[in-house]
Amino acid sequence: PNEPHLNFLMGWSYLHDHEASKAIPYLEKSVSSDPTQLTALFSLGVARYEQGDYAAAIDTINKASGKGLSSWQAQWILASSYLRMGNYEQARRHAEEALKIDGKKARPVQLVLGQALAGLGLREQAIKVFSAYLKENSHDPEAPKVRAMVARLSAPVPPTPDPAPVPASATVSASAPA
Repeated sequence: PNEPHLNFLMGWSYLHDHEASKAIPYLEKSVSSDPTQLTALFSLGVARYEQGDYAAAIDTINKASGKGLSSWQAQWILASSYLRMGNYEQARRHAEEALKIDGKKARPVQLVLGQALAGLGLREQAIKVFSAYLKENSHDPEAPKVRAMVARLSAPVPPTPDPAPVPASATVSASAPA
């Protein structure tokens, strides 16, 4: 169909049924026909996230945010995408923003924040975030995994051996890429 709202509904329906690959073409048509549809743009970002295309999800959600979308869910998708890409600082920033927007509804974002903090080496902060999550969600299906993460983070870290000295012949030449 050529109607942007109908394409959005078709795409959203497929996305709701966890069929992101079928949702994406409809959502892309909807957004290309009417770029002001923030819900369609957000849904396209979610579909791309579900497909594992985290860079495209980030790009799409950022476009929606640039057009005025401000929701904890958008920040959650951004945080989760950055986490999966190993960009822990951006994951942390967006998870914190999601919690700032709506801390009560955004409780699952605490798991992303905890993982980002752990990835940054901020073990104590990660433990605090995970512990707060467990306090409020002790019967959550994810609780055993979170408890295991807390146990791993609480374990003593073995000391790192001193690095071997770098020989003078191993210096970087001026033509080497930075």
